[in-house]
Amino acid sequence: MKNLYNWQKITIWVIGILTFISITVRDFGKEFNFGYFLDLMFGIGINILILWLIFSAANWIYKSIKEKNKKDL
Repeated sequence: MKNLYNWQKITIWVIGILTFISITVRDFGKEFNFGYFLDLMFGIGINILILWLIFSAANWIYKSIKEKNKKDL
């Protein structure tokens, strides 16, 4: 995660925490079983993975355009 900006890292943390809260609230009152923990792991993991991929791709595109503009000058 060292190629991400600070605001992107904070966004990933916030989305992870909100995903945890939403899954916990949805399953509140039900018995906590192995499926709950699998749901937490996959839900949070997939959200973080998708955000990380989007941010990494966007940063790569931004940096390549920025370097190309420097070479053109």
